[in-house]
Amino acid sequence: MPTTELAAIERRLNGIPPVAPDAVLRGPIAHLGETERLQQAEERLAESPLEAAALFGEVASKLEASPFARHAMLLRTCQCAALESGGDFATAAALRLTLGWDLHASGNSLGVAK
Repeated sequence: MPTTELAAIERRLNGIPPVAPDAVLRGPIAHLGETERLQQAEERLAESPLEAAALFGEVASKLEASPFARHAMLLRTCQCAALESGGDFATAAALRLTLGWDLHASGNSLGVAK
């Protein structure tokens, strides 16, 4: 049985929805309707980093609730940088620890999403 078929069976058994062809063509963020929110986060980063952090967090949460959960790590990293830029070091540190633990638990010690 091909690997792609096994992956599809595993997703069904674990209750993970299949990836829509639209998501592959347009990308996860566009597929989830979060392009504008991500753009707002990037635009607000310089002037209002804590507001940008909240927006990055909202987009990451949407990704985490979708078949694209692994993509959220990149946005959580942006969220950490925005929190640090806004002076919220405690929240940023807690989030970085969570990200580090998630990477460790997935067997990825280099900090690169698999």
